[in-house]
Amino acid sequence: MEQPSQVPGRPLPATIQNYLMKCIQIILSGETYGSGMRFSAMHFATELGVNGFVQYNSRGEIVIEAEGDEEHLKEFVRWCREGSATMVVSGVEVIECETKWYTSFDIRRGLYGGGTLSENPGRIKLMKLFFKRLRRVFGDRKQEEQAENFQSVNKI
Repeated sequence: MEQPSQVPGRPLPATIQNYLMKCIQIILSGETYGSGMRFSAMHFATELGVNGFVQYNSRGEIVIEAEGDEEHLKEFVRWCREGSATMVVSGVEVIECETKWYTSFDIRRGLYGGGTLSENPGRIKLMKLFFKRLRRVFGDRKQEEQAENFQSVNKI
């Protein structure tokens, strides 16, 4: 009788799949804020059937815990090294960790490892970027309003 792993097109039984599961932690550094990397990582991990989570740490790096079979994890790490279309990855650290049996891949809010705002320079950097973008958006609107007012005054 053939072993289950040798039958083409048939998935391995759950008990065998459990032994093949690995867990890794990936730490990505680079220009991470506003890059869409967390969403892209979740999308690609879901396509591969990799479970886990992605979130920021206190240094502004992206932390990913991923579980799956070795082949899919290698492909996922390869993808992480390339980065998303809007993020240039300057460093990738991969650490093996204990399997936690995640059932899906999620984007976690908050910071990996916790801490307060004053202890997290990455979070302060994110807030500064956020307010800079707000000023840019509302500043542009103010200039447009002033131009419209100027044009309407000149028409009278």
